[in-house]
Amino acid sequence: MLRILTFPTERTTTPRRSGMSLVEVSLSSLLVAILLITALQTVGASFRSEFHTAQQTQAILFAEDLLSEIIQMEYEEPDGAVSFGRETGESVTERINWDDVDDYHGWSSSPLKYQDGMEIPETSDWTRSVTVQFVLPADPDTTTNDDLGLKKITVTVYKDGEELGSLSVLQSKAWINTIPDPENHLSTGSKPSVNQSPLAVATANPTSGTGSVAVQFDATDSSDPDGDPLTYSWNFGDGTTDEGSKPSHTFTNGTGSTLVRTVTLTATDSSGADSTKTITITINP
Repeated sequence: MLRILTFPTERTTTPRRSGMSLVEVSLSSLLVAILLITALQTVGASFRSEFHTAQQTQAILFAEDLLSEIIQMEYEEPDGAVSFGRETGESVTERINWDDVDDYHGWSSSPLKYQDGMEIPETSDWTRSVTVQFVLPADPDTTTNDDLGLKKITVTVYKDGEELGSLSVLQSKAWINTIPDPENHLSTGSKPSVNQSPLAVATANPTSGTGSVAVQFDATDSSDPDGDPLTYSWNFGDGTTDEGSKPSHTFTNGTGSTLVRTVTLTATDSSGADSTKTITITINP
């Protein structure tokens, strides 16, 4: 009888792997590095944007500081000289003695300086420049070569050669006032605090007569340096008063001797400043 013998076969098992292979570790490290770089780039871009915005804000403050100085100046040379820009004897760099707005035209400074010439700390890489232009009263965005009574003053601020901010104001000859640039809501303006008094001028016709004298007065030659409108009041020296630029008044003399009346004109501008002028009227008996 044939017997078949069977033998058990040896069972082999594949050991279970633990951990990651070198390739997987390398790929994981690369992925983390990419994500980290992306995150750092995002944070860096955000920081740079915030830093640039902060510098722009600082530039506006530097521009406003200089404009607040300029708008306190006269519209034109106070001594009446017809010129544009700095006059003979005025420094081309130091602005402590400048007296009208167009003295600032074409001026530039780096580092930034106060009006007395002292440097503003930590501004060696900043620059401020100024332009002053005649513009059309009906369209301040349009420049002109003629002085039509309106100037546009612009201060531009740079850092490391990059323009970060620019502000403009308008100053007029007829009314010393400043107006924010309509294209820039960050610009500011205010009327200078010093108001100039008017000049009262009075005439009378006639200035003498006998018995009863009808006199015509005139104040229309009075003027105001700021261009303000004027009101007129008169004291005729005999207990009576009147208003207006061309009043008339009759003086009488019943004393039997020569009578002299002192007439006083008071011219007042819209800001309340005034000046007076007196005229004497002689009435013979």
